[in-house]
Amino acid sequence: MFSDSIFPYLSVIVTSQVIHHTFLTLVVLLKLCRDGFPESSFQVPFDLRLSAAGRPAAHFLAPKLQPKHGNNRKDSPLDFLDSTLHPKSGVVEGLMENQETGREQKTKLVELEKGIEGNKSEKEKRRQKQRILAIFFGSLGVCLLAWVLPHSIKEEEVLEVFGKYEEAFSWWKILSPFGRVAQFLILLGMAALNVTFVTSNFLSLPKRDPTETANMSKYFVAWLESPMVICFGCLTMALFMHAACSGADVAGMVKCLRFTGSFSALRTLQMASPFNAMNEILETYRNKGLAMAAVSFLHLSFFAPVAVMAVLVKLSQVDFATETIVDHWSPFQFLAFAAFINNLAGLRGDISKERKLAIFKSQDSRDPEAVLDVWEKQLGTTLQKLYGFLPALVLIGTLSVDDVCHLLNPTIRYHRYHLVSE
Repeated sequence: MFSDSIFPYLSVIVTSQVIHHTFLTLVVLLKLCRDGFPESSFQVPFDLRLSAAGRPAAHFLAPKLQPKHGNNRKDSPLDFLDSTLHPKSGVVEGLMENQETGREQKTKLVELEKGIEGNKSEKEKRRQKQRILAIFFGSLGVCLLAWVLPHSIKEEEVLEVFGKYEEAFSWWKILSPFGRVAQFLILLGMAALNVTFVTSNFLSLPKRDPTETANMSKYFVAWLESPMVICFGCLTMALFMHAACSGADVAGMVKCLRFTGSFSALRTLQMASPFNAMNEILETYRNKGLAMAAVSFLHLSFFAPVAVMAVLVKLSQVDFATETIVDHWSPFQFLAFAAFINNLAGLRGDISKERKLAIFKSQDSRDPEAVLDVWEKQLGTTLQKLYGFLPALVLIGTLSVDDVCHLLNPTIRYHRYHLVSE
């Protein structure tokens, strides 16, 4: 009953997210196709430029350079040249005036070209921002509507599905503003916000200038973030469709969703710390061997220099925060600032996952991450069989450390940073 009542609402949310990611992916592809061709600009044909600069001079010189017919006197070539180039003849002055006129006309044409290109680029940027804002606010509106509607579900339906034993699955825990459904909607909103912010930064890149370090840094960070976020967003949608149709792994889809919502170039700051890098290499060596430790070292060596570059680029993307009063911010600037805060929040990593790994590490000597992956996959399959696809998706997406302890051993409670046996 619970799955039947909540299915329409969550299906609307997921469908909107599918449309969201698909549209943004198409926009990026169109951007790449457009940048692959020479930029079209307003240029005056060559023959018009000749008519503006060359032809008046030719017409002016034509009657002067032609000898007078009908005159019996034969002028020598030197006499004809002297009379033609004499200052009083006006030929030299005419040439100089024509050259100045041609330069002025050429300058006006160049200014006209720049003005037309500037107007086109500004209009295109405004249109892109309007489209992105429309998509984001549309998805946000659907999420808010779906957040309000689940409060109409009866308590009996919730208790029938989740049972009365577990406190974590009580009516208040699930349907309260801080319950499981709300947490899952926040997770979807974070993914949509991050994809919107990263794609917007990619589409609004300035013209590439290899001579400017800051310009190339923006391109490097944008090309690092955009493919990763968009690919994982599309992978999340593909896994969702596959899991909904065939009952496949739900935990894998939730992992991709979390990565899409939290990934940014700022996460490379953790790799810039020598202490963290050394711990990660040693941990990889203990769990996966020397070969994977060498791969981890190369990985850290590549991303450590990116950390400083990412900080500078990310700060430049929200420089309006120090130059403009908050009252004068545009809606897009508010979204950009919220996405920047979301990226900063992702610097600490997934603390909940680290605590889960600590629990499994205390119970199994093998690689705790691999054990956790297998356990979550099996848990997702079991929840799908018991409660259906969407309830299982919400439960896996909001699985806390308390839930892991309850499921592993009902007599164990997790209190902040340590386990206490009852």
